[in-house]
Amino acid sequence: MDSLDKFSWGGSGMVRECAEWICENIKEGATVLEVGAGAVSTQFLSERYTLHSIEQAEEWVGTYENVNYIHAPLHNDWYSLENLQRLPKDYDLLLIDGPVGGNRFKIMDHLELFNIENNFIIVDDTYRPLERSIVNGLVAKGKEIVLEGKEGDAPQFTVLK
Repeated sequence: MDSLDKFSWGGSGMVRECAEWICENIKEGATVLEVGAGAVSTQFLSERYTLHSIEQAEEWVGTYENVNYIHAPLHNDWYSLENLQRLPKDYDLLLIDGPVGGNRFKIMDHLELFNIENNFIIVDDTYRPLERSIVNGLVAKGKEIVLEGKEGDAPQFTVLK
């Protein structure tokens, strides 16, 4: 059995193609910063990588072992900036998949908090206009699209470098 078969891919969670891309391109044990913890993505990533995960809901903090949770409740439609002061500075992958119920595009207003220079970035749910605008904003900042992961004709996630 493939080690990825145990996860419930898709739906509101990460799609399998995204996980496969990560496994093929990010070495096991590397550091990942996940903006928006998720049921599937956080479990998958925590089993293979050093994971730092921003979580807005206190009741979900600590759900999975081997996760360095950063609890950051929503404030003005995005994460509390006060709580984001302890983000790691070095990581190999930045995964943007949150906040739930907030304005994900606000990450573009706070890029100084994130290392976007020499690592991969995955923006999830890029079939949505708001998430597509994050991709467009990152391209305008000099990032290049490496892969558009699609399910049918709809882009599910976008990898940038």
